[in-house]
Amino acid sequence: MPRRRFSLVLPVVIGVIATPAALSWAYYHFTGDPTLRPLGVTLNSLRQRRIPGFGAGITVEILWGEEAASPHDPQQVELALDKALRPYDVDYLIRITPAPGNRILAYFDVGANRLGPYGLADIASGIPPAIEALRME
Repeated sequence: MPRRRFSLVLPVVIGVIATPAALSWAYYHFTGDPTLRPLGVTLNSLRQRRIPGFGAGITVEILWGEEAASPHDPQQVELALDKALRPYDVDYLIRITPAPGNRILAYFDVGANRLGPYGLADIASGIPPAIEALRME
């Protein structure tokens, strides 16, 4: 008799634990709302979806021209910019957006202020003014 009881309890416990996660995943899958995504809500995911109240202190938007010829790929630029911003200990988000044309332009958005455009070669020169604008807010 105890063996039979154990074989019924285990599936019930698993079902009780898994059902809320399965329901929240289904809700996320059908609505696209990341606030109920199981084990997947991160501050960065909320910022990428532009959910109000979850903005970064500095948003770096890089408009990458679809016809741009560059020795670097977007991921390399993002990693280098991430490495350059990390020592400042500020809240930031780097967003790379495809754009028409052959230019690569970077904008630093700090609150209502937009600094730039900066070319690929001088993106780093936009960091100090963006940090200063953030501290002045």
